[in-house]
Amino acid sequence: PLKNYKMNKRIMITGASGALGAAVAKSAAQKGANLILHFNSNSAKLEKLKNELCKEYDIKIDLMQANFLKNEELSAMCDTIEKDLGSIDYLINTQAITGSLSRASKLSNEEIEQVTQVNYKATKYVCERLANLIKDCVLFTGSVGEDAQFPGSASYVASKRALRAFARNFATKVYEKNTRCIYYIPGIIDGGMADKLDDSQTKASMMMAGQKQLI
Repeated sequence: PLKNYKMNKRIMITGASGALGAAVAKSAAQKGANLILHFNSNSAKLEKLKNELCKEYDIKIDLMQANFLKNEELSAMCDTIEKDLGSIDYLINTQAITGSLSRASKLSNEEIEQVTQVNYKATKYVCERLANLIKDCVLFTGSVGEDAQFPGSASYVASKRALRAFARNFATKVYEKNTRCIYYIPGIIDGGMADKLDDSQTKASMMMAGQKQLI
């Protein structure tokens, strides 16, 4: 999708303070996109990113803070977008939390609820609330953990599988207005789940995913 960005396209990126979200923001800015950057709590990092990108490129950037664990903050963020910003050309969902590396039998109810809320339910809510505003494409970020049969990270893998199921269903709902849905599965990301793995676990995970180097 990045090849087709044109000046004045508006792109919303959730989880823009993360390694993947920030990289996407920089790439989109290089192509002249105006950005809506969502973050949870790291306002200093996002302000710095905004200042750097606006200084280098002739674009507009709006910052949106919302803790995806709190439904009232999700609702307030969507209210603001609907009221003040209007249409969105691309919605790129990158936010996620890993949770522990535990097997399903070792998970606490609290961890399951939190990981499911951030990785699946919050994305579902934002997509459904903003569906009528999205003109071109919604991109969902999946995980190689869904297919690589990792022995741990049960809450994370379950939440991503739920997200994939929702993405398929959502695609049918927005098809009639020619909005595309892409479910993209990157490899193991440097600064993502790899931060919780030791060297041997990282190498084993990359081998299962057929990956030669960290992204």
